Amino acid sequence: MSIRHSAGIAFIIFILMGLSAEFARATSIQDLVRLKGHERNVLVGMGIVIGLDGTGDESKDSLITARPYAQLFANLGNEPLSVEELAASDSYALVQVTMQVQATGSREGDRLDVSVNTLYNAQSLEGGRLIVSLLRLPGPDSTDSIVYAFAEGALIIEGSNPRSATVR
Repeated sequence: MSIRHSAGIAFIIFILMGLSAEFARATSIQDLVRLKGHERNVLVGMGIVIGLDGTGDESKDSLITARPYAQLFANLGNEPLSVEELAASDSYALVQVTMQVQATGSREGDRLDVSVNTLYNAQSLEGGRLIVSLLRLPGPDSTDSIVYAFAEGALIIEGSNPRSATVR
């Protein structure tokens, strides 16, 4: 092999090393892999919205929403005489509560937005307030799982669907 040929090969190797070093600097591990626990997590729960002006669930034919509402009263020390006496009210709604925790996570005390959507037949959540709701990871064991967050607050209707709201 000639010196000239060896110098050419050395030059090509030098160029390739430079290109691979430049590629390595331009790529982060985050671009190549996803670490377990670094994905977006969704927490879910069921809640009750109160303070609706006649636009809440109409439970006259069904006690689906009246039972959790009666349980709320019982938990607050004011147990109703019967579930039926709450069924006539249309000032509350049974809702699904959803919170998205970013992939970067959150710390104790952080405040995140919460989505609230009607589960039954409420016409509008406007003017309502979400009672404290427990949020867990979804799944088959969600009733026995750890509570990761609490959601509560005034509802803000965003967009044209009055059956969907946000707690900021």
